[in-house]
Amino acid sequence: MEIDPKKLDELLNKIERMSHKQDEMKSEIQKLKSEITQMKVSETVKFDNLKDENVNVFSIPQNEEPEVLVTEKADQTFSLPETKTEVEKKKNTEEFVGGNLINKIGIIITIIGVFIGTKYAIDNNFISPLTRIILAYAFGLGLLFTAIRLKEKYNNFSAVLLSGSMAINYFVTFIAYSFYDMFPQAAAFIIMVMFTVFTVVAALHYNQQVIAFIGLAGAYAIPFLLSDNSGKIVILFSYLAIINAGILVISIKKVWKPLLFFSFILTWLIYSLWFSFSYNFHTYGNTAFIFNFLFFGIFYAAFITNKIIIKEIFRTSDIFLVLANSFIFYGIGFNIISDGYFGEDYLGLFTLLNAVIHLMISMAIYKNRLADRSVFYLITGLVLIFLTITIPVQLDGNWVTLFWIFESVVLFWIGIKRQITFYEKMAVPLILISSISLLMDWGNGYFQYNSFNKEGYIIPIFNLNFLVTVLFIAASALNYYISKINTGQLTGKRNITKIIRTSSIILFLAAILFGGMLEIQNHFHQQTINSIISFSKHDSFNKPVFNNDIQLFGNVWSINYLLVFLACLTIFCKLKLNNITTGYTNFGLNIFGMIIFLSFGLLFLSQLRDSYISGGTEYFKAGIFNIIIRYISLLIAAYLILISFFTFKKTLPYNIISVSTDLLSAAAVVWIASSELLNWMHFAGSQNSYKLGLSILWGICSLMLIIIGIFKNKKHLRIGALVLFFATLIKLFFYDIAHLSTISKTIVFVSLGILLLLTSFFYNKYKSVIINE
Repeated sequence: MEIDPKKLDELLNKIERMSHKQDEMKSEIQKLKSEITQMKVSETVKFDNLKDENVNVFSIPQNEEPEVLVTEKADQTFSLPETKTEVEKKKNTEEFVGGNLINKIGIIITIIGVFIGTKYAIDNNFISPLTRIILAYAFGLGLLFTAIRLKEKYNNFSAVLLSGSMAINYFVTFIAYSFYDMFPQAAAFIIMVMFTVFTVVAALHYNQQVIAFIGLAGAYAIPFLLSDNSGKIVILFSYLAIINAGILVISIKKVWKPLLFFSFILTWLIYSLWFSFSYNFHTYGNTAFIFNFLFFGIFYAAFITNKIIIKEIFRTSDIFLVLANSFIFYGIGFNIISDGYFGEDYLGLFTLLNAVIHLMISMAIYKNRLADRSVFYLITGLVLIFLTITIPVQLDGNWVTLFWIFESVVLFWIGIKRQITFYEKMAVPLILISSISLLMDWGNGYFQYNSFNKEGYIIPIFNLNFLVTVLFIAASALNYYISKINTGQLTGKRNITKIIRTSSIILFLAAILFGGMLEIQNHFHQQTINSIISFSKHDSFNKPVFNNDIQLFGNVWSINYLLVFLACLTIFCKLKLNNITTGYTNFGLNIFGMIIFLSFGLLFLSQLRDSYISGGTEYFKAGIFNIIIRYISLLIAAYLILISFFTFKKTLPYNIISVSTDLLSAAAVVWIASSELLNWMHFAGSQNSYKLGLSILWGICSLMLIIIGIFKNKKHLRIGALVLFFATLIKLFFYDIAHLSTISKTIVFVSLGILLLLTSFFYNKYKSVIINE
């Protein structure tokens, strides 16, 4: 915990005032006691006299009882502090400004004045250089002597004077060395180091962080002020390491966070600038790695030791610095190794070494109970981070995805089992990273096979990509299972558990869907590549050709897989996830799947039919399966429609879902029936399939929907049928009659007229039913 000097001064002043008040109250209490004693003696005399005169004791007036006087006096005495609260606050502000702030401003102005005066004397040659240095040292030492004399009574004021004294001595030594060559470099260096040591010792003795700041600033300035551009980087870093070791000692004795942060920032800034602009592996490779590790170790020890001593929970600033220290060390070390002789072969080992270092610290804290649990969790988090990084650094491809997803399972299980939210939170980014990694594996593993890369061929199902997908699905199922089976162990509802549970089921289903579709698409892609026929340059037609039907089969089977997946999902949701939110989601997915089938699936099937009718191409023949696959797809679509129709009407609210299910099912049936009519009319060679046939079919469908709507009391079906009727009439007058022959026009008009009359007949016959409804 950091001690604020200003706050400490205020508390000391407050203690002094309260002590003074205590002395005043003691004297007041003594006076009251003496008054009470005198009154008791007086009353005793009166009582004896009254006794002799046979006077009743209880006739003494109430206002003469001593208790009343004592109570009033005591009340007056103890009510004094309550009337001086605002006055004390004003005094505190005044004392802070007059006794604390002004002295710091004063010492800064004094230092500026000394330098202005010195510069003026130098510019006008009033005194010799040696005299200038001697006088400056004398002034600095005079401030130091004054600070020592005033320490006992005026500790804060003395500390400010001492800080100013050491700042003056630092810069005087620099001027003597740099401008007048009065000291050799070694002597100046030793003098400044002595000033630094004295300043740090004084800071500990005074218990004043500001003194340590002055010493630290001077210490970091020494090598740059005394530099001769010799490039002796080992000496510089050794010196910085010694300073940081001193900071480590101070961290053990004092909780001075700003001092530690200041040292951390300056050290890594100096090192990083050198590494960025002057580093060369052949010259400084070993030196860079040694001091990188040394600085990391010193600051790591300082942070951890500080937390162990004060038993404080890690705050945001602490977490940032520990992570920054670890990642700066790792980043620089990573670059040193990758640029060196060993190259990338040892990067994984270096990453693992980082994890081992943090693991040793974590185990020591855990076994010896050295610090708060937050410290243990933070260090353990670093272990997991570097373990996680080790795999992609050393390995490539699919194994990274497997490591990350199963690591998330382990962390989530520990978090649930031990009720440690930290581990659950660590599992969330791993789940996200593993999902992204799986997408990258899919992109790099599938569709790599082509006529120029025959090695990209993979066996369907029996390949590493599919294995990774299956294991990813299993890991997601484990995460979901853990969140469900251990629900009773949770102390309360935790949002992080719900997030992992929801994301696990989503990833589980998404991996099954897209993993399967990719396998199907990749298989037919490879078959399409294998069907390519190439021609020589001398042929009149030398552009490669391939069997396009194979790719169409791949598209159709992918959509069929989607429909089967949605049907299975509907059954699963009904049996295992029977709730309204899941039902609505499933309902929306089924609608989406049917739209895909009706818009794209039927289109691909029509293209396969056309290929069969035309007999294929010159190089590839179309078989009967171009037609058979149509009815396989229609059966799958019909199954999805039926299972959705009967499932959602029972599990979801009746009013909205019932209407939506009826209308969507009716629309799907009309669409499929229209497609099937067109299919057979193409077989028959009809030229007016989109005009004559569709109009009559839509009229029949409208009539059937009205009949069902009447007998089932479903107004929405009747309205939908009327809408379809009007759409048919618009199509009839604006599209059909334009190019139909007279006979065709007669057939379509008569047919639709009869259907409309039948519709009106049913409306009139069952008018009472409709009105009652």
